Amino acid sequence: MLSTNTRRRPANPARGFTILELLAVIAIIAILGPIVTINLVGAQDKTRIVQTKANMKTISGALDLYRGAYGLYPPTGQLGVLLTENLIKGSIPKDAWGREMGYYSPGSYGGANYDFIMISAGPDPNNETDDIVRRSTDE
Repeated sequence: MLSTNTRRRPANPARGFTILELLAVIAIIAILGPIVTINLVGAQDKTRIVQTKANMKTISGALDLYRGAYGLYPPTGQLGVLLTENLIKGSIPKDAWGREMGYYSPGSYGGANYDFIMISAGPDPNNETDDIVRRSTDE
């Protein structure tokens, strides 16, 4: 006698995702997407700030060599003398946003006077609170 349960099932039945599983994955991606994007943008600005500070340190080192040779820092806006004196090779480094940095000698910032000051406008040129500043006393 034949049993009614003798139907054979395929060894590996093809299975797909249910609509609920797909919706759950899409919801997770929708939540995580903006979070990852915000973190990547923030990391990019941090990297540019570090690069700008490194460029300022390079210029500052050349300024110190100039002062050692001539007894004073170059006047305001005269960073080109660092090139003519071969204290910097190529060109004067810019900030990481491709803008020239301000150079003032002597200069004052925050109510104090310094032998020189370098200023980059930072990530937002219209916002003074994010400016990157290097003073003659910074190491």
